[in-house]
Order: sequence, then structure tokens, then C-alpha cells
Amino acid sequence: MTHPAEQAAARCLAQLRAAPRPIRPEPGKPIVPQVYLSWDSAQAQVALDVAGDPAALLSLSAEITGTPRWMTLSIALGNFEFLAGEVLGLALQATGDLGLAPFVRSRLGQTTQDTGFGESLPAGTDARPAVLLRKLTGGDPMVGPAQFHTLILPLPRHSFRLRLVDLRLFVLPAALGAEPDLPRLGSFAL
Repeated sequence: MTHPAEQAAARCLAQLRAAPRPIRPEPGKPIVPQVYLSWDSAQAQVALDVAGDPAALLSLSAEITGTPRWMTLSIALGNFEFLAGEVLGLALQATGDLGLAPFVRSRLGQTTQDTGFGESLPAGTDARPAVLLRKLTGGDPMVGPAQFHTLILPLPRHSFRLRLVDLRLFVLPAALGAEPDLPRLGSFAL
């Protein structure tokens, strides 16, 4: 059975892929429902364009004057629970300046906490796919009662170009994540 986070992310990303281009985003305002770019407009001036690139999920060009305290691409997933033992996965293909560590921000009432993947996304000019995995434990903020979750991809805080070819969020059930550690590529070596 598909986790509701996977379904929510897939709906948001399908709307993003189908959105008419170009888009001139405003901080914190959705570019499509549940997907928005935000930045610290008090500390910097940001001119951000989403170009018309039919082969990409999102093609961004940012000219930044000053140093914003944050700049993010956020995907609001919704209100549901994650269980200890589940494996949260993020697969993407991108070129340009990324190289930052994505995380899930969870909000329960007035409390917000972040759960990171523990790794940064690769940056560069090659559009090679990358996969980040996080096996959830009982101590992770996103585990427990149903709460509101948002996937956040931090963006560079300087002028940049980024071409996000594709992005997928997936969740493996706890029974599949039951190995003591996640498999590494070396475990498949002959």
C-alpha cells in the first residue's frame, strides 16, 4: 500500500510539471498548490524565474543581492503519521547548484521540528540520479502521532541556476526496513 506522503508528493509534483511557464514566484506564495519557493526578503533582494523547460520538473534562475538567511523549495505533504522502522526515500535528478541537505519539517500544534536525511544532495553539471534514504527511529521528530509534514529542499543563498529534472518521495514500510542497517552499494559487490 502506498504511503499518503508518496501520494501527496506525487500530486504536488504532477501539478508543478503541468503548470504553465514561465512563472515569476513571490516569496511564500504557492507556484502551484502546496509547492512554494520562499526566501528571506528582509536580508536580500531576489529575482527568481521559473523557466519554460518541458523536459524539467523545475528550472530555476536566481539573481540574489545580499545574503538571505534562507532560501527553500517547499512541498507541503499534509497531515499523517510516520512509524519507526519506515524508510523515507528521496530520489532526484538535477543539475546546477544544489548540494544542500533536504529535510522534512513536522508541525504538531505550535511545535515544529526537522528530520534530516543525514546527507547532502550532490551538486554539479551532471544530471545523474541521486537517492537519499533515512530509516526512521522512535526518536525522530516526524515519528509519532499524525502531524503536518513539509519536504524542504534548501537552495543556495547566492545567485544560482538549478534544473530539477525529476523528484520522487517514497516510503518503504517498516517490515521492509527491518534490516539493522540500510544496504550499501558495497554489499552488492561481487
